[in-house]
Amino acid sequence: MKKSGVRDAEGIARNVMRLAVEAKKHAGVHGVSPDLKVIVVSPPEVVYNEESKEMGYTIQSETISKDFGNAFSRVCKYFGFSHISLSNLIDMSESFDGVHWTEKHNKIVADHVWTHLEKLISNSKVDRELRKLN
Repeated sequence: MKKSGVRDAEGIARNVMRLAVEAKKHAGVHGVSPDLKVIVVSPPEVVYNEESKEMGYTIQSETISKDFGNAFSRVCKYFGFSHISLSNLIDMSESFDGVHWTEKHNKIVADHVWTHLEKLISNSKVDRELRKLN
């Protein structure tokens, strides 16, 4: 995997992956389940507008964010983490500032993450064992 700086989507994804790897290192330590599953949720695309500009975002921020879904997917696959992309799930043009989610977006994300978790749980060893008991 190529080494990237933080000036591109893959560099951002690799920095986030450092957190995921660190979390996974603690599986089985300090009360953290040894079966810890880390799910990386990548952000939606930024929409550059006057409000996001005032917060320090640039047109380059918007351009970089367009590759978040693909970049995070590649990096997560490389490191063996589950990935949920919000790129095609949330339309940030509905956001006042093009960066922060709306209440509607929170519900969409919660529902999508829950569906993903249900699939993980139903495929887990614990769930299979429980079904054998019933």
